[in-house]
Amino acid sequence: MPSILWGTLLCLGVVVAASVQAQKRAEVLRSTVWETREIPVCWENPADTPLDRQRRQWTREAVQET
Repeated sequence: MPSILWGTLLCLGVVVAASVQAQKRAEVLRSTVWETREIPVCWENPADTPLDRQRRQWTREAVQET
């Protein structure tokens, strides 16, 4: 597994087992799973302009759709 992908998986709390039988599955570390589905967000220096409001809305929609 390339080191960049491995680092990404580790950051996401996913551990991939090294054995041949386990290569087709991944396990989530329970300590990394959030207890809530709501994620607090803080916008740094939000401007009260139509464009800035639209960008925040796009971000909200993108998160909700994933």
